[in-house]
Amino acid sequence: PRLTLELFVQPLLSSGAYRAIRELKERATFRFNDFGKNAGTISLGSDNRYTIDPDGTGPSSTFKLTNPDFDIRSLRGNAVLRWEWNPGSTIYLVWQQDRSGTFSRATDRSGAGRFDIATDGRDLIALRPDNVFIIKASYWFNP
Repeated sequence: PRLTLELFVQPLLSSGAYRAIRELKERATFRFNDFGKNAGTISLGSDNRYTIDPDGTGPSSTFKLTNPDFDIRSLRGNAVLRWEWNPGSTIYLVWQQDRSGTFSRATDRSGAGRFDIATDGRDLIALRPDNVFIIKASYWFNP
């Protein structure tokens, strides 16, 4: 065919919600200390960070971790219009679009890590896109 249109769209949605914060109990094992269950204490503060005391009332000092729950949204698309106006001579019109954004509870506490295709899809479409337009022409010189 002398005129073709090719389209490619790749939506990506990913969510992660961590249910327990733990540490290895001892080296070369698969046994864990679950903070707040079988070891120490854990609490989520108003700064959206966990305060962990690994041994409860023992001598170890407390430390803080940022809430690791997250959402990642990405949409990539290409559209290529190809016109062969003479044998071997072609014009390409290309449009590329990329939308991406991450969301974590470290920045907003309103629901990261809870996968919802309808909400995440709407949020993906609402992201500001980066658009690229390209024109390419080739001409076949026949001696």
